[in-house]
Amino acid sequence: MVRLPRRLENELGCKDYRVATHTTQASVTGEKERNLAMVMIHDKVWFHSAGTSARYAKKRAAEAALEALDGLPEFEFRKRYRCDCVDSEDKADKEDETGGSW
Repeated sequence: MVRLPRRLENELGCKDYRVATHTTQASVTGEKERNLAMVMIHDKVWFHSAGTSARYAKKRAAEAALEALDGLPEFEFRKRYRCDCVDSEDKADKEDETGGSW
C-alpha cells in the first residue's frame, strides 16, 4: 500500500485523499463479518472493495485506484477528481510572483 500514496502525492500532487476500512457485523448467524475498504479523493469515494479480510479489501481498492490512475496526466487527474491541491513549492513560487500572499 505504498504505491498509491506515492503516486497521488509525488506524481499527481494531491494531498487530500484517504484509504480506510470499516467492518460490518454479520446480519445472519454464522456469517462472517464483512470488511469494506475505500479510496476517497477530495471527500468523495472513488474506489471501493469488500471482503472477509480488511487487508485484502484495502489492497483491492488501492489496486483499482492505481489502475484508473495509470497513465493519467496530472491535468486530467485534477479535472476528473476535482483536485485543487497546491504543492508548497508551487505556492511559494506564486507568492513570490505576486509579491506575497493576500
